[in-house]
Amino acid sequence: MPTSEYEDDEVEKVYDTIEEILQEDGRGDTNSIILGDWNSIVGDEPYQNIVGSHGLGRRNHRGQMLIDFCERNGLIVTNTWFKKPKRRIYTWKAPGDWKRHQLDYILVKHRFRNSVKDVKTLPGADIDSDHNLLVAKFRTRLKKIIGFRKRRPRWDLEKLYAQRQSVQETLEEKLGAIEGESGNAEAQWNDIKECMLDTISDLVGKVEKIARKPWVTQEMMSKMEERRKWKNVNNEEGRRKYRRLRNELKRATDRAKKEYLEKICNEIMEFQRTGRYDLMYMKTKELGWKENHGIQNVGIEDSQGNRIVDQRQVLKIWENYISELYDRPNRPETLEVEPEEEVDTDEKGPYILQSEVEKAIKEMRKGKATGDDDVPGDVLKLLGEGGLKTLTKLMNTIYESGEWPKDFTEVTMIALKKKTKATKCSDHRTISLIAHTAKIIAKILKRRIERKIEDVLGEDQFGFRRGKGTRDAIGMMRIIAERTLEIDEELCVCFIDWQKAFDRVNWTKLMQILKETGIDWHERRLISKLYMDQKVRVRLDTGETGSVQIGRGVRQGCCLSPILFNLYSECLTKEALDGLGDFKVGGQIIQTVKYADDLVLMAKEETVLQGMIDRLIEIGRCYGMEMNVEKTKVMKISRQPTPVTIKIDQKQVENVKCFKYLGSLLTDDGRCTCEIKSRIAMAKAAFSKKKNLFTSKLDLNLRKKLVKCYIW
Repeated sequence: MPTSEYEDDEVEKVYDTIEEILQEDGRGDTNSIILGDWNSIVGDEPYQNIVGSHGLGRRNHRGQMLIDFCERNGLIVTNTWFKKPKRRIYTWKAPGDWKRHQLDYILVKHRFRNSVKDVKTLPGADIDSDHNLLVAKFRTRLKKIIGFRKRRPRWDLEKLYAQRQSVQETLEEKLGAIEGESGNAEAQWNDIKECMLDTISDLVGKVEKIARKPWVTQEMMSKMEERRKWKNVNNEEGRRKYRRLRNELKRATDRAKKEYLEKICNEIMEFQRTGRYDLMYMKTKELGWKENHGIQNVGIEDSQGNRIVDQRQVLKIWENYISELYDRPNRPETLEVEPEEEVDTDEKGPYILQSEVEKAIKEMRKGKATGDDDVPGDVLKLLGEGGLKTLTKLMNTIYESGEWPKDFTEVTMIALKKKTKATKCSDHRTISLIAHTAKIIAKILKRRIERKIEDVLGEDQFGFRRGKGTRDAIGMMRIIAERTLEIDEELCVCFIDWQKAFDRVNWTKLMQILKETGIDWHERRLISKLYMDQKVRVRLDTGETGSVQIGRGVRQGCCLSPILFNLYSECLTKEALDGLGDFKVGGQIIQTVKYADDLVLMAKEETVLQGMIDRLIEIGRCYGMEMNVEKTKVMKISRQPTPVTIKIDQKQVENVKCFKYLGSLLTDDGRCTCEIKSRIAMAKAAFSKKKNLFTSKLDLNLRKKLVKCYIW
């Protein structure tokens, strides 16, 4: 701060600069601490809630300027509020020690004054200055931010199934009367959508409040609202009605919770008895309801690493992130397939049958979130014969014309945190809300092309395939490691990590592969139009981003994406590794073990493995893929393992003795000791998370049943 030799105007300029900084940080939300040599004396005379009675000296003009500054900005002078001896108060002494003053101050926001526990000087500190060291002790308790999420009204599915008969009859009557414009998929779909939305709006409606617990019904929610009203009535009748409603709700919720948990337990035991461990696992997860992991309003980092909290700027950051993620420098203007006249009739593909539509609807799960069209999938399950005919007609119009309705190509993404402290867009994963009617035609297309793609895939691909899974891939890796050690040989293994593999698929290359695989013309045209027309936007608690045009990658959340990516990666590895490899099992060369985008390369010799990786990098770039050097690891399976020198673009790949592959720990000695310890620790952690459930006030027999469900 300027000394007394300077004019007051110079001092005011400094105060104005500090004030601008304070306004940028916010006037009340941020605990700004300002400290330094102010060259002012505020004195020992109290002033409102700004200056305490434990200052030093008599206030001067500059001291009054400091007080005025504090008053304008809601600040207090902390080192005037603590009673101390004078040697702990003065901050400056004149040359020769002929006078001492308090010129240094620590200022904080008045809102945070209780966080200041002590302020004093340390005159004995070994510093080369005529000022004493001024220290303050703070204890700040930050309030936990509970993100307020404005819940969107949802269709009352409880009432939908209760009114099943009337909804079905009304839909049959309205959908049967539709005579959509022939060949115009958009017009046909708008008529169908309008009929369905009008019907459920009239007969069902939406619910503003959504129960947070699965056993809470809408009737209970209504009683809760009534109880809330009577709670604020301050008379005897109000208190009496409030107590009655509270007791009724307590009994009803306890009974409903017990019935819900018993039902889940019985289902789990039935799945266990019939050997359906996949369904049993899913049901077991339902017992442990989780907290919402959506984005809270705590800001996001921009490309420069600055934390941004402004709502509009956060939305813009997300829009730019999605745009860059799916951007392709040379995005094709069109993905048109060859003209229809050049294709034989038997290679075009058959019409969509009503039985295919029925089967796809039957496979749909209940209670899933709606897409941009706001049509719940549960309504489609109520369609009768007439409704199914109308829907099949729409599907065939789309199939024949190759044009998708706008609602089917536009997708809303929800961002969920991958980790607790997610500050970057990349720290989130996105889930897509796709129109349920679009899912039906996607399921039909998947079933039609799946068999042809399966014929192309190798036996070493375990991802997204019927009858195969992570256990098979892990088992194969363990058998290979154990067999290698049994015959006292060595094996070099490289765990490849592709950067954003699903989001880097080159569409032009994909369409070429589909044609070579023998996929029918209509299917290829539909997929190409779907990819070219698709747009996405991200929905946050604070709003939605603008729509972003997609330029590459398989469609997020679409049932076609896994098998399309499997085909794409299969062609990539076959082209790259053709004729390479030296590791044989039963006379057959084994090069890879694949699970979707998780790729493991194997070779007996280090040089052979390096050659395979170099070739994979070269061909991968032709397919739009890039390897992640930081996450790619190499391991040597041997009785006496030695480091392996593998490089990617002249960068050394890290050697590891243990690697977590598909959730299982693989080690260079082929043993399972680390994996067993890890599984025990994970089981303990999972079991401890249910502690509140097991120690609750539920009936003892029910709690015993819950324990049995978790241990099998």
